Amino acid sequence: MKIESSAWNHQTQYSAQQRKLLGVHYTPDNLIDYIVSHTLFSYLDKNKFTPLDKIKILDPACGSGLFLLKAFDLLCSLWQKQFGQLKPQDIRHILENNLYGVDIENNAVHEAKKQLKNKANLLGVKEVNIPIFQGDALLHSFTDYQINLLFSNPKIFNWQENFPKVFAEGGFDCIIGNPPYIRIQNLQPKERRNHYIERYQTARGHFDIAGLFIELGHYLLKPQGQLSYIISNKLLTTQGAKALRTYIFKHYSLIEIIDLGDTKLFEAAILPTILILEKQIPASDYFLYTSIQQMRKPATNYLKVENLFELLNQQPHCEFIQWQQRYFQVKQFKTALPKINQSIWTFHTTREQKLIEKLKQNTFCTLADISHKISVGIKTTADNVFIKPMTFDFINNLHLESTVIFPLLESHNVCK
Repeated sequence: MKIESSAWNHQTQYSAQQRKLLGVHYTPDNLIDYIVSHTLFSYLDKNKFTPLDKIKILDPACGSGLFLLKAFDLLCSLWQKQFGQLKPQDIRHILENNLYGVDIENNAVHEAKKQLKNKANLLGVKEVNIPIFQGDALLHSFTDYQINLLFSNPKIFNWQENFPKVFAEGGFDCIIGNPPYIRIQNLQPKERRNHYIERYQTARGHFDIAGLFIELGHYLLKPQGQLSYIISNKLLTTQGAKALRTYIFKHYSLIEIIDLGDTKLFEAAILPTILILEKQIPASDYFLYTSIQQMRKPATNYLKVENLFELLNQQPHCEFIQWQQRYFQVKQFKTALPKINQSIWTFHTTREQKLIEKLKQNTFCTLADISHKISVGIKTTADNVFIKPMTFDFINNLHLESTVIFPLLESHNVCK
């Protein structure tokens, strides 16, 4: 069995309810490959004088270690290419000095260490101390008194105490991962939720704790360090993520956004987006934006690809592609950075932006001007129960009260 497969199988041991509570989701292999390689190569390209043996890579919610396993493989490959060989002491150095992880679940930490040790054993290294620890990465500012007072089984994680060498050198170079998606209302215990709200600037409104990992990343990264996460695309538009968007604008340089939309590229209850940030003042007024949307019908002209994410590294010129019997529209372009007072983040090609400006110039008002409120439509999670066609006979025969029956206007009811 492949070691990566064993780590992935460990994640499947969680029940659906456990995955929801922990925010655990399975990340596909090719997506991990893309994030790890893209982040490391980008960092090394911008920091050419950073020795390979000094690189510090962190996954602050590492789970069973899939991202760290990929990072290990890539570092071994780069090491062998740069130095011509990979000795046992080099492998030990990579595992003990280049890769770091934290996870709130002890079983996940044990699994991540085991998989990396198995890789080391296959390469002839028997004894190795891998710096992966259990703890809540987001809880790191309590005093001992407060910890004992608030938590009977504390999982506070002291970053500087556990990784002293990293902070002696200024912090981590790269932070990667797929942080948990847990809504504020699902956080338990409430002391944990309250601490997040007190501790983090971005913990405002109906926030998701994945966003807190972005704020944490700024504290952990060294200057010019890079952060690459898979997060919900709600970051771009929802009111609950407004504080996070403002934080990103003020503290990071936005390098790239890859909006995967409703492509269902992996099993998650969110619409995923890859966010790539750098800890520095923006050196450019532009960043790279990619949108990948699944098509219901294939286009007449399309490119068939083996790996969707390898295509992104090549900055695709073909807009329509086929991958695994599915068809996608891919748009990739450089666009202006969002403004700090911009209520939502939406991005358009130059052609689309010109069309929008033309429409604005030739209209007397917008829908927002004449409506009281525009929001997401009804979400019952059981439309066949709450929303279904009802005839008057159906209502009368079941003696349904008029006070609970309402007309529903849908898009197909709207006529010119």
